[in-house]
Parts: sequence; structure tokens; C-alpha cells
Amino acid sequence: MVRINNEHIIVSLMEFGFERVDKELFTFVLGKLTLDNRKLNSFILIDEPNCSFFDEVMVYDEFGWHLKDDLTLNSKYYENSDVTIRQILNIQPELVNYFNTIDFREAILNKIHSYGISEVNELGNHFCDKEKAIIKEMFKIEESKKEVVETLPKEKLLSRVLFIPRKDL
Repeated sequence: MVRINNEHIIVSLMEFGFERVDKELFTFVLGKLTLDNRKLNSFILIDEPNCSFFDEVMVYDEFGWHLKDDLTLNSKYYENSDVTIRQILNIQPELVNYFNTIDFREAILNKIHSYGISEVNELGNHFCDKEKAIIKEMFKIEESKKEVVETLPKEKLLSRVLFIPRKDL
């Protein structure tokens, strides 16, 4: 079993592609991980302080946890060295692999509802680029479903809505 803490979850989410980890995303992942771990039995959640390097390069503000200033995971941390921040942070590959099994749309939809957002152009700074990409993908899926529904003949559309099995659908 892999021992993980809050820091591991945050930096592993960043490795997964979230540039910022806010309380909604963190809470969703922690809850999902706790429930899934009952079956997986892969992780041991521990309560321990963050390492000093994490505190040195990360900041928590109204938008959540993110790297300070213009740092990225690929930023070189030491002068005259190829060592990146990614290599120093406590990224857990097992967590990153676990994140591949999670459908983050639920967390993002909850966040959209909590902010009362009804239009894609209202996303603003509440969502990081990865979340915006997931939202745009959801929007494309909904648009493609809408096009399919609009092109179906009326009787096929009715049977689809009523869940009447038809061989010609």
C-alpha cells in the first residue's frame, strides 16, 4: 500500500494536468479516493505536514493550490542544474494512474452549479485550463447529441424518448 497525504494528492493532480487544485477538486478527489480505496486497498491516507519544498514553491489563495509566480512543474529549480520542480515534488505515480480512472466531469459540474454559471464564457478564473478543456469537451458532446436528435425523424425521436425498442433505430 502507498502512503499518501494532502501534499501527494495536490502535486499528483498537478502532474495529471490540473494547474491549480481548489477546495472543490481536492474534496471531490479525496472523497472518491476514500470510497474507491475500500475496494482497491491501495492507499493509506495519513495526516502529516507538507514538506518544506512544497511550502517553498506552492501557494494557496482564493483560487486554490498552485505553483508560485511563473513556476511550472518543468521549471529548473537549481541554478546550473537540470533538476526540475517535478522531480523534487512528491508526485505519486500510483495516484496519477488512479486519476485516469476518475470521471472528473462530476466534480466540474458540481463546481459550475456552486458558482451559478450558466454560460461557457462565464468560467473566468474559477476554472483551470484542464477543467475548461473538460467543460468544452462536455459541451461538444452535448452539441453532437443535439445534432443527432435534431436530424432524427419524428417517429424515431419519439421512440427514443419513450425508450420503445425499435429494430430500425
